[in-house]
Amino acid sequence: MAYGQTGAGKTYTLADVVINDAIQSRVEGIIPRSAANIFEYASNDKNHEYHISMSYIQIYMETIQDLLNPETTNLQIREAEDGGIFIAGVHEIEVKSLEDVVTLLMLGDCNRQCAFTKLNAHSSRSHAIVIITVEKKTFSLLDSTNSSEGRRISKGILVGKLFLVDLAGSERLKKSGSEGLRAVEAMSVNMSLTALGKCISARADPSITHVPFRDSKLTRLLQESLGGNTKTSLIINIAPCCDHIQETLSSLKFGIRAMKVGSRAILNFEEEFRVLNRHLQENTQSKDKQAGNDTKSHNQGVNPESHIDAQTNSGSKCSNILDHKGKVSRRAERNILKKSTKEPDFGQDSKDVSVNCGEEEIRELQRAYKKHYVDELQNVQVK
Repeated sequence: MAYGQTGAGKTYTLADVVINDAIQSRVEGIIPRSAANIFEYASNDKNHEYHISMSYIQIYMETIQDLLNPETTNLQIREAEDGGIFIAGVHEIEVKSLEDVVTLLMLGDCNRQCAFTKLNAHSSRSHAIVIITVEKKTFSLLDSTNSSEGRRISKGILVGKLFLVDLAGSERLKKSGSEGLRAVEAMSVNMSLTALGKCISARADPSITHVPFRDSKLTRLLQESLGGNTKTSLIINIAPCCDHIQETLSSLKFGIRAMKVGSRAILNFEEEFRVLNRHLQENTQSKDKQAGNDTKSHNQGVNPESHIDAQTNSGSKCSNILDHKGKVSRRAERNILKKSTKEPDFGQDSKDVSVNCGEEEIRELQRAYKKHYVDELQNVQVK
């Protein structure tokens, strides 16, 4: 997170990529360098699978806008079940190289709110946040005897998010000369930065129990970054000029208070839904196969009653009549009891009943029963 007055070089420090063809030099900001470090680490790690995506948003006058999809405005901040903060409806684009990240940065900068002031010709009028999400999948070999040919199964996902925050600079209207809409933008920026300073002061003081995160969209979004599940680095940008000595002192005091805020980072381990579903299917299939083998092996040695009960319930995949010891299970006993109570008066057991009829015979029987039922109904109406 870069903090400082307007014109101090926050955007240049974080996001700019300057190429000088005359002396063949290239200057990259922290965002391109961080992305290059992530891709280099992922390419060297052959034991894991990585999925990297990027989002780019701005907070302009307390309104969140997606810079990669400018049509979506006024995005809302939501809180997950585990307590994490996220932006609902933000556009995430998968990136596979540093060139993709730089292209999206240039696209987002074109949609960002900038204006001319006396302090900076390209003054940022909004807080810009780049979110890089890294998903790291860990695998385990299914067949440990032959690791070269063993099938790998995903055990889970480690999820990490990198927030790169380019804060809008604080400014005094007398020095910047902002009027009209520019003055309203400056006041909105100063109010959000004031809310950020209050949150940091509250987190740095252990005697204060309430932290006003909801006073601003910026502090609400950076709630985890201000002493939560994160590792936070703060860059203080100052202008090397005596005319801005008061702004420089204020920025340094802000950095001193921020250094007192403690944070603790823990691993964000998540189970993948597709992995859990696949594991559940494999376990179900293995149990069904094992139950089928046990039924075939015990059918020859068990009594005829249990054999017939197994045949009557062969259509069910989830219920097994015979347990591992060859005995009739309690569920099968309940099914037999229900069947015996429903069919009591046939003069013989239901297991001995067999029907050998063709389709025409069955249709004739249905027509005869229908005619008999209609005649009985007419007789009752006549009476």
